[in-house]
Amino acid sequence: MTGRLRQLLAEAPLSRRPEDYEAVFDDYVAFAGGHRVTDTIRIPPDTQNADYLLENPEWDCVVELKQVSKYEHGRTVDRYFAELYRQGLLRAVENLGSGKIRITPQSLSHDQWMAFYDKFRPGVADAIEQANRQTRATLRLLPQSTKRRLSGVIILNSGDYSLPTDLLFRFIERKTKKEWRANHLRSIDFVICQSIDLFHPEQHPLHGRAIARPDADDILKHGVFEIFEQWVAYVNAELGTQVQVRQDDETAGMVNAVDRAFIGKLRLS
Repeated sequence: MTGRLRQLLAEAPLSRRPEDYEAVFDDYVAFAGGHRVTDTIRIPPDTQNADYLLENPEWDCVVELKQVSKYEHGRTVDRYFAELYRQGLLRAVENLGSGKIRITPQSLSHDQWMAFYDKFRPGVADAIEQANRQTRATLRLLPQSTKRRLSGVIILNSGDYSLPTDLLFRFIERKTKKEWRANHLRSIDFVICQSIDLFHPEQHPLHGRAIARPDADDILKHGVFEIFEQWVAYVNAELGTQVQVRQDDETAGMVNAVDRAFIGKLRLS
């Protein structure tokens, strides 16, 4: 390996570029035995394509990497709900003292929650739509195979300091469930949400969440888990850590990396 992850983490956070994160994922895919799609098949002019092709004895998987890299300093979750609180539009909030409140599902009406999910980070939904077009075009170009074909998206928060992984996942969950129920996003079987260097203090730096189609079979479920597991194995190999992966069966689609003794420099500095 070329040490791309170490190089990335050695840079000051605000100087890291989307291309630096993509280079890390190029490394990860090579570590996992995969390839860039453009190194595997010829892409006709004016044809969209996904980024990577991962392989397993049971399946081949087309993966598109999407980055959330735009940081809108003034559009934080705290400011969004503080404005609703100022307007007297929040209800059933829990006062935690020191000027802090806890928002619960009962704090907003259904319409208010829908407005939040649709308007707070609309670019996330747009990215999923584009990824569906890219994976669909790539699947059509692949040669025939007897193996199962999977396709999915990795959404990486590489620059929005106001978007925790769990909140990013909630946007993805709303979007995918809504579209899958309508039989849309047919070229996306799963979405994995993760970060490299932005994480909640109470969560592991490699905390990630994933969602797969409601009718997912064992091959798809195991495929999603293996893709995330390979990511953690790559980080272990790069940084000399010993993180282990656990799938939380109580929360649908949730994948956690758990090792509180993690010593990697996966944090803002």
